[in-house]
Amino acid sequence: MGKTCFSWIGPLLILLACNGSAFSLDCPKAPEQVSKEWEVEVNAAVAKIGPIKGGDLATKTKRTTQDLLGKLPDAGRIYLEQMMFSAYCSALRDDKTLAEGEKAKRLNEYIIEVRKTINKAPASSGTKTKPTARAPQTESPALAATVATVAKRKLIIVMDSDANRTSMRQIVDLLSDFDKRGLVAIEIAPVTKDYRVDKFLGGKQPDLVIIHASAFYEVTSVDLFENYVIDFIKTIHNTSPNTEVLVYSGYFAEGSANGPRWLGRMRETYAEKVYGELVDPGFLERVDTIGFPHANEVSPEVGTAMRDKVVAILHLK
Repeated sequence: MGKTCFSWIGPLLILLACNGSAFSLDCPKAPEQVSKEWEVEVNAAVAKIGPIKGGDLATKTKRTTQDLLGKLPDAGRIYLEQMMFSAYCSALRDDKTLAEGEKAKRLNEYIIEVRKTINKAPASSGTKTKPTARAPQTESPALAATVATVAKRKLIIVMDSDANRTSMRQIVDLLSDFDKRGLVAIEIAPVTKDYRVDKFLGGKQPDLVIIHASAFYEVTSVDLFENYVIDFIKTIHNTSPNTEVLVYSGYFAEGSANGPRWLGRMRETYAEKVYGELVDPGFLERVDTIGFPHANEVSPEVGTAMRDKVVAILHLK
């Protein structure tokens, strides 16, 4: 398996390219310039964050960063970033329960919150600990390069009814090499009877949601399941306006005009409101359709069309 590798040179984190195309974490050690006491303090604090994600991860990361800024005012902000990155990266790397794509996603969310909290913190007004190293007052290309590398992975969420997980697995399989190449992270989100839009979002802002036109068939009446899909798209549009949506259906495969016709009918039939509030009339502009029949096996033509569509939407290479 290929790795994303890191190395410290002086106070900087240098990103190294390793052989192989599959993504895995190979984490840097804390900078040699920092004291052992600081490193122990940071490792202990970061370990308490635990296996959380989304909004919980952001909240706890912010609190942990603020605590460490108070306890280690002389560590220097750049070194503190690097120590916190090293500690959390190592914890994720050793977690055998998480897929590599999920590890990369959490690492990206974590370090963005760390940097944001550090940048917002007021400057230290005095010495509280004995300094053994001071960070240079320049922005480290270290974390900029790291965040850019991890953040390049686009988040794709695949959705269908809970009873039809076959199509979701097929789509994930079709896109799996993009995951292995470190281009995307893929999640599935079956629509169960306790489904709620806010629960699905959970603070996420996916780059692409791939959803079946009848994903809500099991959780509502036959007459309303399309309305649920549209309300879902509206909610995504309101809370994550840069998210693209790809709606798939066997019906769309029956004729090239069926997808555009379906979108037109959705626009005309359903008022552009969600939860009683008006939404941007362009809520369907970031929505595309594709034919994808339910079948035990995906034909080469259908598989190629799905892959090509995702490449075009996300500008993958």
